[in-house]
Amino acid sequence: MEAIRIIKRPVNGEITIDLPASFTNEEVEVIVMPVQKDRNITDESEFDPEKYRGALKVDMSIEQIEQECKKMRDEWDRDF
Repeated sequence: MEAIRIIKRPVNGEITIDLPASFTNEEVEVIVMPVQKDRNITDESEFDPEKYRGALKVDMSIEQIEQECKKMRDEWDRDF
């Protein structure tokens, strides 16, 4: 089962949720509840991906990383 968790702030009592293509023509369940006040949540618009550039320090070349990803994907069960 694929699930998406999104925390958004309503604007004029409304929110918009962009669903992935895999949800097209599927019935979905929507549960809305307030966010716990003790959680440290930042607004979506405040996310700056550049802040995390280089956060992953790996002593592998791009080719080695791609080979490792392919190896992991080949381990997945594919019953189709």
